[in-house]
Amino acid sequence: MKARHRRHFLLDPEIGHLNHGSYGATPLPVLRAQWDWQRQMERRTVEFHVRRQDELLRQARAPIAAYLGADLDNTAFVVNTTTAMNWVAHALPLGPGDQVLLNDHEYGAVFRLWRVFARERGFELVTAPHPIGGDLLAALESHVTPRTRAVVVSHITSATAQLLPVAEVGRWASQRGIWSVVDGAHAPGHIPLQLEDLGVDFYMGNLHKWLWAPKGAALLWVAGACQSLMRPLVTSWGVEPMQPLREPAWVAWVQMQATRDPSAFLAAPAGLDYQLRYHQPLVKSYCYGRIQRFTRSMEALGAIPLPCEGLKMRAFEWPFPQDPAALHLKLFQDHRVEMPAYRWGDRLLVRVCMQHYVDDLELQRALQGLSESRVATGFL
Repeated sequence: MKARHRRHFLLDPEIGHLNHGSYGATPLPVLRAQWDWQRQMERRTVEFHVRRQDELLRQARAPIAAYLGADLDNTAFVVNTTTAMNWVAHALPLGPGDQVLLNDHEYGAVFRLWRVFARERGFELVTAPHPIGGDLLAALESHVTPRTRAVVVSHITSATAQLLPVAEVGRWASQRGIWSVVDGAHAPGHIPLQLEDLGVDFYMGNLHKWLWAPKGAALLWVAGACQSLMRPLVTSWGVEPMQPLREPAWVAWVQMQATRDPSAFLAAPAGLDYQLRYHQPLVKSYCYGRIQRFTRSMEALGAIPLPCEGLKMRAFEWPFPQDPAALHLKLFQDHRVEMPAYRWGDRLLVRVCMQHYVDDLELQRALQGLSESRVATGFL
Protein backbone atom coordinates (compact mmCIF):
# COMPACT_ATOMS: atom_id res chain seq x y z
CA MET A 1 0.00 0.00 0.00
CA LYS A 2 1.42 3.37 -1.01
CA ALA A 3 1.69 5.78 1.89
CA ARG A 4 -0.71 8.71 1.70
CA HIS A 5 0.37 12.25 2.54
CA ARG A 6 4.11 11.46 2.56
CA ARG A 7 4.39 14.73 0.65
CA HIS A 8 3.45 16.50 3.89
CA PHE A 9 6.82 15.63 5.44
CA LEU A 10 10.48 16.45 4.92
CA LEU A 11 11.39 12.82 5.63
CA ASP A 12 14.06 11.36 3.35
CA PRO A 13 12.10 9.25 0.82
CA GLU A 14 14.95 6.74 0.75
CA ILE A 15 14.59 5.93 4.46
CA GLY A 16 11.74 4.01 6.08
CA HIS A 17 10.93 5.98 9.22
CA LEU A 18 9.54 3.27 11.52
CA ASN A 19 10.65 5.05 14.69
CA HIS A 20 8.12 7.86 14.98
CA GLY A 21 7.83 7.27 18.72
CA SER A 22 11.31 8.55 19.49
CA TYR A 23 11.23 11.99 17.88
CA GLY A 24 8.05 12.27 15.84
CA ALA A 25 7.90 13.83 12.38
CA THR A 26 6.54 17.33 11.88
CA PRO A 27 4.23 17.90 8.88
CA LEU A 28 5.01 20.77 6.53
CA PRO A 29 1.77 22.65 7.35
CA VAL A 30 2.86 22.70 10.99
CA LEU A 31 6.41 23.76 10.14
CA ARG A 32 5.00 26.58 8.02
CA ALA A 33 2.91 27.72 10.99
CA GLN A 34 6.05 27.71 13.14
CA TRP A 35 8.00 29.67 10.52
CA ASP A 36 5.21 32.23 10.37
CA TRP A 37 5.40 32.73 14.13
CA GLN A 38 9.17 33.12 13.88
CA ARG A 39 8.77 35.77 11.18
CA GLN A 40 6.33 37.67 13.37
CA MET A 41 8.73 37.44 16.30
CA GLU A 42 11.67 38.73 14.25
CA ARG A 43 9.72 41.49 12.53
CA ARG A 44 8.62 43.22 15.77
CA THR A 45 10.63 41.43 18.39
CA VAL A 46 10.02 43.80 21.32
CA GLU A 47 6.29 43.98 20.74
CA PHE A 48 6.14 40.21 20.33
CA HIS A 49 8.00 39.33 23.53
CA VAL A 50 6.80 42.17 25.76
CA ARG A 51 3.20 42.78 24.74
CA ARG A 52 1.96 39.70 22.87
CA GLN A 53 3.75 36.56 23.99
CA ASP A 54 1.90 35.78 27.24
CA GLU A 55 -1.54 36.01 25.70
CA LEU A 56 -0.44 34.15 22.56
CA LEU A 57 0.83 31.25 24.66
CA ARG A 58 -2.45 31.10 26.56
CA GLN A 59 -4.44 31.15 23.31
CA ALA A 60 -2.25 28.38 21.88
CA ARG A 61 -2.65 26.20 24.98
CA ALA A 62 -6.43 26.51 25.00
CA PRO A 63 -7.27 24.10 22.13
CA ILE A 64 -4.57 21.65 23.22
CA ALA A 65 -5.88 21.62 26.79
CA ALA A 66 -9.46 21.16 25.56
CA TYR A 67 -8.43 18.25 23.30
CA LEU A 68 -6.68 16.57 26.24
CA GLY A 69 -9.55 17.14 28.65
CA ALA A 70 -7.64 19.58 30.83
CA ASP A 71 -8.53 22.83 32.55
CA LEU A 72 -6.45 25.58 30.92
CA ASP A 73 -5.13 26.94 34.25
CA ASN A 74 -3.87 23.46 35.18
CA THR A 75 -1.55 23.35 32.17
CA ALA A 76 1.72 24.91 31.06
CA PHE A 77 3.88 24.55 27.98
CA VAL A 78 7.26 22.87 28.48
CA VAL A 79 9.87 21.86 25.92
CA ASN A 80 9.58 18.09 26.59
CA THR A 81 8.43 15.59 29.17
CA THR A 82 11.92 15.12 30.65
CA THR A 83 12.01 18.82 31.46
CA ALA A 84 8.53 18.55 32.98
CA MET A 85 9.61 15.59 35.11
CA ASN A 86 12.49 17.70 36.40
CA TRP A 87 10.04 20.44 37.37
CA VAL A 88 8.00 17.93 39.36
CA ALA A 89 11.00 16.28 41.00
CA HIS A 90 12.26 19.73 41.94
CA ALA A 91 8.85 20.65 43.42
CA LEU A 92 8.18 17.62 45.62
CA PRO A 93 9.50 18.05 49.19
CA LEU A 94 11.43 14.80 49.39
CA GLY A 95 14.35 14.05 51.69
CA PRO A 96 16.05 11.49 53.93
CA GLY A 97 13.71 8.71 55.01
CA ASP A 98 11.41 9.13 52.00
CA GLN A 99 10.97 6.72 49.10
CA VAL A 100 9.96 7.18 45.46
CA LEU A 101 8.50 4.13 43.73
CA LEU A 102 8.93 3.30 40.03
CA ASN A 103 8.63 0.12 37.98
CA ASP A 104 11.12 -1.39 35.59
CA HIS A 105 9.34 -0.23 32.41
CA GLU A 106 10.19 3.42 32.98
CA TYR A 107 12.15 5.53 30.51
CA GLY A 108 15.93 5.72 30.84
CA ALA A 109 16.08 9.49 31.29
CA VAL A 110 13.43 9.27 34.02
CA PHE A 111 15.47 6.69 35.93
CA ARG A 112 18.54 8.91 35.59
CA LEU A 113 16.93 12.11 36.82
CA TRP A 114 15.31 10.43 39.82
CA ARG A 115 18.63 8.77 40.73
CA VAL A 116 20.32 12.17 40.67
CA PHE A 117 17.62 13.73 42.88
CA ALA A 118 17.76 10.74 45.24
CA ARG A 119 21.52 11.12 45.69
CA GLU A 120 21.30 14.87 46.20
CA ARG A 121 18.37 14.82 48.65
CA GLY A 122 18.98 11.53 50.39
CA PHE A 123 15.70 9.75 49.63
CA GLU A 124 15.50 6.16 48.40
CA LEU A 125 14.52 5.11 44.89
CA VAL A 126 12.66 1.78 44.72
CA THR A 127 12.04 -0.10 41.45
CA ALA A 128 9.23 -2.67 41.40
CA PRO A 129 9.64 -5.46 38.82
CA HIS A 130 6.55 -5.60 36.63
CA PRO A 131 6.24 -8.62 34.32
CA ILE A 132 4.93 -7.81 30.84
CA GLY A 133 1.18 -8.31 30.90
CA GLY A 134 1.22 -8.59 34.68
CA ASP A 135 -0.70 -6.71 37.36
CA LEU A 136 0.96 -3.32 37.85
CA LEU A 137 -0.94 -2.51 41.04
CA ALA A 138 0.14 -5.83 42.56
CA ALA A 139 3.75 -5.02 41.65
CA LEU A 140 3.51 -1.59 43.26
CA GLU A 141 1.67 -2.92 46.30
CA SER A 142 4.42 -5.43 46.98
CA HIS A 143 7.00 -2.64 47.17
CA VAL A 144 5.11 0.23 48.80
CA THR A 145 6.04 1.10 52.39
CA PRO A 146 4.94 3.73 54.92
CA ARG A 147 7.90 5.80 53.67
CA THR A 148 6.70 5.89 50.03
CA ARG A 149 5.90 9.50 49.14
CA ALA A 150 5.55 9.40 45.34
CA VAL A 151 4.94 6.88 42.56
CA VAL A 152 6.16 7.51 39.01
CA VAL A 153 4.60 5.58 36.12
CA SER A 154 4.42 5.84 32.33
CA HIS A 155 1.07 5.95 30.58
CA ILE A 156 2.57 4.24 27.51
CA THR A 157 5.99 2.74 28.10
CA SER A 158 8.74 3.56 25.63
CA ALA A 159 10.79 0.36 25.47
CA THR A 160 7.99 -2.19 25.81
CA ALA A 161 5.06 -0.20 24.33
CA GLN A 162 2.69 -1.11 27.16
CA LEU A 163 -0.44 0.86 28.03
CA LEU A 164 -0.48 1.09 31.82
CA PRO A 165 -3.57 1.73 34.00
CA VAL A 166 -2.62 5.17 35.29
CA ALA A 167 -6.12 6.05 36.53
CA GLU A 168 -6.01 2.96 38.75
CA VAL A 169 -2.54 3.94 39.91
CA GLY A 170 -3.85 7.43 40.71
CA ARG A 171 -6.65 6.02 42.88
CA TRP A 172 -4.26 3.57 44.54
CA ALA A 173 -1.81 6.36 45.34
CA SER A 174 -4.48 8.76 46.56
CA GLN A 175 -5.79 6.19 49.04
CA ARG A 176 -2.29 5.96 50.54
CA GLY A 177 -1.50 9.67 50.56
CA ILE A 178 1.13 9.24 47.83
CA TRP A 179 1.78 11.71 45.00
CA SER A 180 1.19 10.20 41.56
CA VAL A 181 3.41 11.36 38.70
CA VAL A 182 2.59 10.18 35.16
CA ASP A 183 5.03 10.26 32.26
CA GLY A 184 2.65 10.53 29.31
CA ALA A 185 5.36 11.15 26.70
CA HIS A 186 3.65 8.88 24.13
CA ALA A 187 0.01 9.59 25.01
CA PRO A 188 -1.24 12.93 23.56
CA GLY A 189 -2.61 12.25 20.10
CA HIS A 190 -2.02 8.51 20.52
CA ILE A 191 -4.86 7.58 22.87
CA PRO A 192 -7.95 9.49 24.08
CA LEU A 193 -7.21 11.56 27.18
CA GLN A 194 -9.31 13.32 29.82
CA LEU A 195 -6.63 14.60 32.16
CA GLU A 196 -9.02 16.06 34.72
CA ASP A 197 -10.64 12.64 35.16
CA LEU A 198 -7.50 10.55 35.66
CA GLY A 199 -7.21 11.33 39.36
CA VAL A 200 -3.43 11.77 39.27
CA ASP A 201 -1.39 14.66 40.66
CA PHE A 202 1.04 15.41 37.84
CA TYR A 203 0.89 14.51 34.15
CA MET A 204 3.27 15.44 31.36
CA GLY A 205 3.02 14.61 27.67
CA ASN A 206 4.93 15.41 24.50
CA LEU A 207 3.10 17.16 21.69
CA HIS A 208 5.88 16.61 19.13
CA LYS A 209 5.48 12.81 18.98
CA TRP A 210 1.90 11.79 18.23
CA LEU A 211 0.22 15.20 18.03
CA TRP A 212 2.43 16.53 15.21
CA ALA A 213 3.77 19.67 16.93
CA PRO A 214 7.34 20.87 16.26
CA LYS A 215 10.14 19.54 18.42
CA GLY A 216 10.30 21.42 21.68
CA ALA A 217 6.57 21.33 22.51
CA ALA A 218 5.07 19.43 25.44
CA LEU A 219 2.47 20.01 28.13
CA LEU A 220 2.68 19.77 31.91
CA TRP A 221 -0.59 19.31 33.81
CA VAL A 222 -0.67 19.84 37.58
CA ALA A 223 -3.70 19.13 39.77
CA GLY A 224 -5.02 22.22 41.52
CA ALA A 225 -4.22 20.84 44.98
CA CYS A 226 -0.56 20.37 43.98
CA GLN A 227 0.14 23.69 42.28
CA SER A 228 1.26 25.28 45.55
CA LEU A 229 4.16 22.78 45.55
CA MET A 230 5.58 24.13 42.31
CA ARG A 231 8.78 26.14 42.63
CA PRO A 232 10.83 27.93 39.97
CA LEU A 233 13.38 25.64 38.39
CA VAL A 234 14.69 28.59 36.38
CA THR A 235 14.42 31.93 38.17
CA SER A 236 13.44 34.62 35.68
CA TRP A 237 10.87 37.35 35.06
CA GLY A 238 7.93 35.09 35.83
CA VAL A 239 8.95 34.89 39.51
CA GLU A 240 8.59 38.61 40.32
CA PRO A 241 6.75 40.00 37.27
CA MET A 242 6.84 43.70 36.51
CA GLN A 243 3.18 43.68 35.45
CA PRO A 244 0.09 41.71 36.52
CA LEU A 245 0.23 38.07 35.45
CA ARG A 246 -2.20 36.82 32.80
CA GLU A 247 -1.55 33.25 34.01
CA PRO A 248 -1.48 31.41 37.35
CA ALA A 249 1.86 31.99 39.06
CA TRP A 250 3.13 28.45 38.57
CA VAL A 251 2.42 28.66 34.82
CA ALA A 252 4.38 31.89 34.58
CA TRP A 253 7.32 30.27 36.37
CA VAL A 254 7.35 27.37 33.95
CA GLN A 255 6.80 29.33 30.72
CA MET A 256 8.69 32.58 31.34
CA GLN A 257 12.37 31.64 31.25
CA ALA A 258 14.12 34.72 29.86
CA THR A 259 14.34 35.11 26.08
CA ARG A 260 13.60 32.02 24.03
CA ASP A 261 11.82 31.02 20.86
CA PRO A 262 8.18 30.08 21.70
CA SER A 263 7.26 29.19 18.11
CA ALA A 264 7.06 25.43 18.76
CA PHE A 265 4.44 26.13 21.45
CA LEU A 266 2.52 28.56 19.25
CA ALA A 267 2.46 26.09 16.34
CA ALA A 268 1.08 23.25 18.50
CA PRO A 269 -2.54 24.05 17.51
CA ALA A 270 -1.51 23.55 13.88
CA GLY A 271 -0.37 20.06 14.88
CA LEU A 272 -3.76 19.41 16.43
CA ASP A 273 -5.43 20.66 13.24
CA TYR A 274 -3.29 18.25 11.20
CA GLN A 275 -4.26 15.41 13.52
CA LEU A 276 -7.97 16.04 13.06
CA ARG A 277 -7.90 16.86 9.36
CA TYR A 278 -5.45 14.35 7.90
CA HIS A 279 -4.38 11.71 10.40
CA GLN A 280 -7.52 10.78 12.29
CA PRO A 281 -9.42 9.55 9.20
CA LEU A 282 -6.57 7.16 8.38
CA VAL A 283 -5.81 5.77 11.84
CA LYS A 284 -7.82 2.58 11.52
CA SER A 285 -6.72 1.48 8.05
CA TYR A 286 -3.21 2.92 7.89
CA CYS A 287 -2.10 2.40 11.48
CA TYR A 288 -4.02 -0.18 13.47
CA GLY A 289 -4.81 -2.46 10.54
CA ARG A 290 -1.27 -2.41 9.21
CA ILE A 291 0.35 -3.00 12.57
CA GLN A 292 -1.77 -6.14 12.91
CA ARG A 293 -0.60 -7.38 9.51
CA PHE A 294 3.00 -6.52 10.34
CA THR A 295 2.64 -8.44 13.61
CA ARG A 296 1.61 -11.58 11.74
CA SER A 297 4.65 -11.26 9.48
CA MET A 298 6.93 -10.79 12.49
CA GLU A 299 5.49 -13.88 14.14
CA ALA A 300 6.26 -15.84 10.98
CA LEU A 301 9.91 -14.84 11.44
CA GLY A 302 9.90 -16.10 15.01
CA ALA A 303 9.45 -12.75 16.79
CA ILE A 304 7.29 -12.67 19.92
CA PRO A 305 4.89 -9.69 19.97
CA LEU A 306 4.39 -7.95 23.28
CA PRO A 307 0.80 -6.97 24.17
CA CYS A 308 -0.13 -3.87 22.20
CA GLU A 309 -3.52 -2.69 23.58
CA GLY A 310 -4.55 -0.97 20.34
CA LEU A 311 -1.52 1.31 20.13
CA LYS A 312 0.25 2.61 17.04
CA MET A 313 3.56 1.19 18.20
CA ARG A 314 4.51 -2.33 19.18
CA ALA A 315 7.58 -4.00 20.63
CA PHE A 316 8.67 -7.51 19.69
CA GLU A 317 11.05 -9.85 21.43
CA TRP A 318 13.67 -10.93 18.89
CA PRO A 319 14.78 -14.29 20.32
CA PHE A 320 18.02 -14.62 18.39
CA PRO A 321 21.56 -14.01 19.72
CA GLN A 322 22.45 -10.62 18.24
CA ASP A 323 23.96 -7.35 19.31
CA PRO A 324 21.16 -4.73 19.27
CA ALA A 325 23.39 -1.90 18.05
CA ALA A 326 24.69 -4.05 15.18
CA LEU A 327 21.15 -5.11 14.26
CA HIS A 328 19.92 -1.52 14.30
CA LEU A 329 22.82 -0.42 12.10
CA LYS A 330 22.32 -3.31 9.66
CA LEU A 331 18.66 -2.43 9.18
CA PHE A 332 19.64 1.15 8.42
CA GLN A 333 22.69 0.59 6.26
CA ASP A 334 21.57 -2.47 4.29
CA HIS A 335 17.81 -1.94 4.12
CA ARG A 336 17.34 1.79 4.67
CA VAL A 337 14.92 1.58 7.57
CA GLU A 338 15.08 3.23 11.00
CA MET A 339 13.80 0.60 13.44
CA PRO A 340 15.22 0.57 16.97
CA ALA A 341 16.73 -2.55 18.52
CA TYR A 342 17.74 -2.54 22.20
CA ARG A 343 18.02 -4.53 25.39
CA TRP A 344 15.29 -4.51 27.99
CA GLY A 345 16.57 -6.59 30.87
CA ASP A 346 17.83 -9.81 29.30
CA ARG A 347 15.55 -9.52 26.26
CA LEU A 348 16.43 -8.20 22.82
CA LEU A 349 13.53 -6.05 21.59
CA VAL A 350 12.73 -4.33 18.32
CA ARG A 351 9.95 -1.75 18.01
CA VAL A 352 7.85 -0.49 15.14
CA CYS A 353 5.79 2.71 15.06
CA MET A 354 3.04 3.00 12.48
CA GLN A 355 1.94 6.28 10.95
CA HIS A 356 0.03 7.14 7.81
CA TYR A 357 3.23 8.22 6.04
CA VAL A 358 4.76 4.71 6.30
CA ASP A 359 4.92 2.83 3.00
CA ASP A 360 4.28 -0.93 2.80
CA LEU A 361 7.56 -1.31 0.88
CA GLU A 362 9.38 0.11 3.89
CA LEU A 363 7.78 -2.48 6.12
CA GLN A 364 8.82 -5.19 3.68
CA ARG A 365 12.42 -3.95 3.78
CA ALA A 366 12.38 -4.14 7.56
CA LEU A 367 11.08 -7.71 7.44
CA GLN A 368 13.71 -8.64 4.84
CA GLY A 369 16.48 -7.20 7.01
CA LEU A 370 15.28 -9.06 10.08
CA SER A 371 14.98 -12.27 8.10
CA GLU A 372 18.55 -11.94 6.86
CA SER A 373 19.84 -11.19 10.36
CA ARG A 374 18.09 -14.31 11.69
CA VAL A 375 19.71 -16.47 8.98
CA ALA A 376 23.11 -15.00 9.86
CA THR A 377 22.72 -16.32 13.42
CA GLY A 378 22.18 -19.84 12.12
CA PHE A 379 18.38 -19.90 12.56
CA LEU A 380 16.78 -20.70 9.21
